[in-house]
Amino acid sequence: PILPRAALWLESAWARYVVLCGQNSLAVFCFGIFLSVSAHSLLLEFGYSIAMQAAVTFGGCLLLMSSARVLSWSKERKDSGAAARNRGGE
Repeated sequence: PILPRAALWLESAWARYVVLCGQNSLAVFCFGIFLSVSAHSLLLEFGYSIAMQAAVTFGGCLLLMSSARVLSWSKERKDSGAAARNRGGE
């Protein structure tokens, strides 16, 4: 492996979102394609200034990491609901 599983920096709060992006890589990639087209449209409309490029990049990263978190949360809820049904709960 490129990174050891026990790397301490992978335990930090910001790295957690990067790990979630990796765990949901296909969905994040597909959403990234959509965001890329959207970002290009924004830059065409409002200009290619450094500030606008930075805002679009930062916003895109936030949206990608947020989507990874929502996908992970959704999978956790689905898995816990299935486990509860298997036990005879819910």
